[in-house]
Amino acid sequence: MAAVDKFDCEHAAVDKYFPCGRVKMGSEGTAAPYLRLVVEPLRCRVLEAAGFPRVRGWGCRVISGTTMLVSFQPAISAISEPAALKPRSSNRLLASLPAADLALLAPFRETLLPRGMVLHEPGITIEHVYFPLGGMISLIMRMHGGETVEIAPIGREGALGTGVALGVPRALTTAIVQLPGMVVRIPAAQFQEAASRSSTVRQIASCWNELLIANIQQSVACSTLHDAEARLSRCLLQTADRIGGDLVPLTQDVLAQMLGVRRTTVTIVARLLQTAGLIRYRRGQIQIVDRAALEQRACECYRSIRELTDRLLPETAERTEGNRAEAM
Repeated sequence: MAAVDKFDCEHAAVDKYFPCGRVKMGSEGTAAPYLRLVVEPLRCRVLEAAGFPRVRGWGCRVISGTTMLVSFQPAISAISEPAALKPRSSNRLLASLPAADLALLAPFRETLLPRGMVLHEPGITIEHVYFPLGGMISLIMRMHGGETVEIAPIGREGALGTGVALGVPRALTTAIVQLPGMVVRIPAAQFQEAASRSSTVRQIASCWNELLIANIQQSVACSTLHDAEARLSRCLLQTADRIGGDLVPLTQDVLAQMLGVRRTTVTIVARLLQTAGLIRYRRGQIQIVDRAALEQRACECYRSIRELTDRLLPETAERTEGNRAEAM
């Protein structure tokens, strides 16, 4: 057992929400790695860790009040082998690449992106391509009067900045981190070079571009034709799919921005869904209680985009089994 007292949020790889108090992860007394943490307001101490050779860093940061985001990973200076990324990656674009093409993008750098971080601004040269492993990035359109509206969200099904492989070196919209999470960050020049050498890398960039356009088109139609309840239901389901869980940590203000409606509209509709037993809402977190019923309330756009995503970017059997194991 090794005492660990260094923190490094940037190099974190696994995110968990913990209340203050003593926390143990893993199984003590078995071959599985485990660690003990003491989570206190504004900081986190690691008591001991076993099964993590060459522990590099442990990180934490305050989310709200006494809730902490605790992150950790074994020491890895860089992931140079494609096989090292495959089992850990929940990004569907990266998971779809054969090993030889994935090698063109190595070494990879995993980075924790905090909520609110601005990644792209219109007209600014794209310096990095981001492949989310968790969390969510929002593409935002800002009006001259200061009003903002989300035009497309990006989660583990896609990437930000792949347009550099298609001859688009500058950002067209503002991109901000809506929900914190890990990403694989690759220099834009490296991704562009990989695309020039690999038709498969170019293909995933083109495929994601088409899927993103389809999302935006569907969103425009949805905003025009569907009521607020159907659209909020769709938004909650899509966000849950992107972050891989039924707890959606979004405030009503953010949901209003995502849907392009007033906050009071979100409040009224969320209350109706909660009364119907479909969700639970408290302090900026929405828990999906009855997914099947919520899907019935959602507009056809949810199913259309999900089916299109599954057709263009099918989940591999390897990762499907991995996700299933993580949920158990």
